[in-house]
Amino acid sequence: MKIAIVTKFLPNRLRPKTGGVFYMVHSFANALSQKGHDVTVFSLDDGPPDAMYHSCKINFPQRFLGSRFFVYYLYPFYLRALDLEAFDVIHTSGDDWCLQKSPQWVRTFYGSSLEEARHSRGFLRTINHYLLYLFEIISLRRCAYSVAISVNTTKTLKTDAIVPCPVNQLFNTKKLAFKKTPNPSIPFVGTLNGRKRGRLLIKKFLLDVIAMHPNSELHL
Repeated sequence: MKIAIVTKFLPNRLRPKTGGVFYMVHSFANALSQKGHDVTVFSLDDGPPDAMYHSCKINFPQRFLGSRFFVYYLYPFYLRALDLEAFDVIHTSGDDWCLQKSPQWVRTFYGSSLEEARHSRGFLRTINHYLLYLFEIISLRRCAYSVAISVNTTKTLKTDAIVPCPVNQLFNTKKLAFKKTPNPSIPFVGTLNGRKRGRLLIKKFLLDVIAMHPNSELHL
């Protein structure tokens, strides 16, 4: 099957921070390629060294890359110019509200920007997530098939299906050199305040988890 995956970024060591969704897109594209599919990823980056798929870099003005505003709100218009008719499936996970309608378009929602807005700190960040939620609604209505990664996501985005993010068997602890921690443990990576909601995790850990597992540990 010939598959096009449209994303904003791919893992890039030169970038200070790359969101987790883009790592998931990269892993997903590699997994599809390993299954024998012909996969092409369209993005603002060159393919990482371990990419097993074809990479097509979108011609976006270099001077705009340093601006979140232009990347969020101008980049989608460049996607509209893509010729994707030759592909059997077109898969997207964001920044796709300008794409032309297609019966091959599958859209995955890795959460909801409305929930992000509700828990964001800062006026501009909150407004940005509310706007992105409106664009998510547009994508939801324009795509041919929609997928959410969790039941929580479907509280604000009514998708056609729920498919949780997979875990590669490479990370099976039985196959790794290191062992699990002696006591039950939970790792958390993120901020205590704002949309990552670290303080909520601490509260639930102290109230509920410790009561059931007194020796458990929370690593922040």
